[in-house]
Amino acid sequence: MRQSRFGNCVHKNKYFNLIFILYLIITTNYAQAQFGGGSGEPSDPYLIYDPNQMNAIGADPNTWDKHFKLMADIDLSQFTGTEFNLIGIDWNSPFKGMFDGNGHTISSFNYSSTGINNIGLFSYVESESAVIKNTIMKAPNINAVQGFATGALVGAFNDGKILNCGIDGGTVSGHDGVGGLAGMVGWSGGYLINCYSSADIIGTGEYIGGLVGYCDIELFGEINNCFALGSVSGDRFVGGLFGFFAWGLLENSFARGSVFGNSDVGGLVGAGRSVQINHSFSTGAISGGNYVGGLIGSEFFGPIQGSGNFWDILTSGISTSVYGQGKTTIEMVTQSTFTNAGWDFVYESTNGSEDIWYICENNYPKLASHRLPGDLVCPDGVNVIDLMVMVDEWLNPNPMFNDFAPDGGDDFFDLIDFAVLSQNWLETGPTP
Repeated sequence: MRQSRFGNCVHKNKYFNLIFILYLIITTNYAQAQFGGGSGEPSDPYLIYDPNQMNAIGADPNTWDKHFKLMADIDLSQFTGTEFNLIGIDWNSPFKGMFDGNGHTISSFNYSSTGINNIGLFSYVESESAVIKNTIMKAPNINAVQGFATGALVGAFNDGKILNCGIDGGTVSGHDGVGGLAGMVGWSGGYLINCYSSADIIGTGEYIGGLVGYCDIELFGEINNCFALGSVSGDRFVGGLFGFFAWGLLENSFARGSVFGNSDVGGLVGAGRSVQINHSFSTGAISGGNYVGGLIGSEFFGPIQGSGNFWDILTSGISTSVYGQGKTTIEMVTQSTFTNAGWDFVYESTNGSEDIWYICENNYPKLASHRLPGDLVCPDGVNVIDLMVMVDEWLNPNPMFNDFAPDGGDDFFDLIDFAVLSQNWLETGPTP
């Protein structure tokens, strides 16, 4: 009997479906084999346990819209030169997934190149759904002789969110658009919340910053609760926190490192354009040629607005700025200087209840969100004084001080808090 054309189509569809199912099984198993478990979905992220699994992310663009979770501290020192597979390529092939560092560290990320753009652990990130969070990099060493957008964590970042991430020490060097955390943030938008860098930054061109080289968040986004501590050097648009900052909101942030450049040089921002800056400060020594300011070097074709921003005129060696108020060192280590300007400190309620800042005697203000769990009172660091406070507050249902474990606290001090305090014993955290 002759088979109908319809019957042939049915058989072909069955074969096609079978091949497609086999393809899905093979590719899924391949991805799972690359990593330490998981399926890459929000509720079941790919798990990263070692350097090779971290390196596998950049080798497979098919995973760049997936979810990842770091499960252990990892050391990337085995990769040198251009051996590590950077994650994402450009706007046409970016990372647009989610990476959760889970509080773990990524140490000794080394990368050297003479001719490419967008160098960072994540080369190019672009999507409103893209998130990199809870990731700390220790002692990165990056040298990009040419190109644009070089940072330890991200080369170029647009539209997404970087949350609770930091760079501890190391050096990031490049040409244009160089920063400790990211080389470039924005074009349209982006969020940096609770981020920091203590890396030293060396740039030979424009847009060089302690945290970010170039930032333009015109349509949406904000920078909040961030700081930079490393020294910064470059040619033009050089700043302790941002080399160039445009069209965005910057709040509750500071820079402490020295800044050197030839033009448009500032302790916090090299040049600003149409930006709002609130409750931020800088203290580092500043040296430059044209358009040099204690807080901001120049106002670049757009107004700078905001309130309650300061720089130290003595430690910076600069008495003028296009924006902000210069203060003496004594004034800068006195809480009333800041509370009188509306800053929200712990243990005061006049300026709000968010407890954004704290200050210890003869020290500059610091961000409470970056304070180590267990560091309850001055002086900085987790020590016997904090232990004594915890003993006094033990199992008190209405403690005077905020407990910190689990996950930010449960309103009384118990063995969980003691375990966290013990883990951070005699540590001081990233802030000097």
